[in-house]
Amino acid sequence: VFVAWRDFELGRSETYFRASGDAGATFAPTKNLSGDPLRPSERQQLAVSGDDVYIAWDDYRPDEGLDSEIYLRKSADAGATFASAMHFPAYGASSRDASLAVDGQTVQLAWLDLAPGGDDVFVAGCLDGGSSFGRPANVSATEGPARTARAAIIGSNVYIVRESRRE
Repeated sequence: VFVAWRDFELGRSETYFRASGDAGATFAPTKNLSGDPLRPSERQQLAVSGDDVYIAWDDYRPDEGLDSEIYLRKSADAGATFASAMHFPAYGASSRDASLAVDGQTVQLAWLDLAPGGDDVFVAGCLDGGSSFGRPANVSATEGPARTARAAIIGSNVYIVRESRRE
């Protein structure tokens, strides 16, 4: 059992994780994955394939003048340890609402990029279990600002669903 959540520490939200190897009877110690109480995080997303655990979240960077950006961490040992966070910078003013899809070594990360004049959906993918992602692509296909984006993998197909808001 793997659990990721947002909790408050020192008045700011952080991304936490716990794992259980015995169907939830006991849990390993809590891990703080975002690790900076001056930069609140929220909207955690978790995806698992075998022993690979992926957690993405929105991380607010007030010191950099941005609302939020997407961060991702991977564990290759069922949550015992995590690699350093990967950063997916905003192309507009802010990025948020990450969605993860994993199937074996294929990983897709979709998110909403907020920009003046319209919001877009970006996707970054990899075929090597999350070690190296390709350049994010804007996959917004219709006019009107996007509200959310969701990723799914079925077989060798990747699907991105986008909710739009017409004005």
